[in-house]
Amino acid sequence: MAGDWQELGQAAAIGLLFAFLVAKLISTVIAFKEDNLRITRSPPASPTAAASRSPALPDIPVPAPPPKPDVSSDGGSDSDWEGVESTELDEEFSAASAFVAASAASGTSVPEEAQLRLYGLYKIATEGPCTAPQPSALKLKARAKW
Repeated sequence: MAGDWQELGQAAAIGLLFAFLVAKLISTVIAFKEDNLRITRSPPASPTAAASRSPALPDIPVPAPPPKPDVSSDGGSDSDWEGVESTELDEEFSAASAFVAASAASGTSVPEEAQLRLYGLYKIATEGPCTAPQPSALKLKARAKW
């Protein structure tokens, strides 16, 4: 009779372990699908809508792009960028970096509000827009990344 209880306990423990592993596998698959979800925005309909949406940075002249070096036929690193267009964000980011460089060269400090806007542009340029909703409190890894 004692052996029956032992077998029953073992079967229950193995069943619970198996159920836990299956549940963990399902939650991992669902989390994997959620993490790969991408939300994209369509471009604004008019240039005035885009200008009213984003705060204006101080007017600074955008430096002219450096002249392109001659690339020989044996290849170069510039060939990878052939056909890639510059977006508005790239232009804003280059204007912002020129603004910071000009401020640093003149010895004046950049105001804190401008620093926060520039940091926001930097994060958007490097990581993309933050349009993802806040993850659940139970998903610790996702909350740490968010």
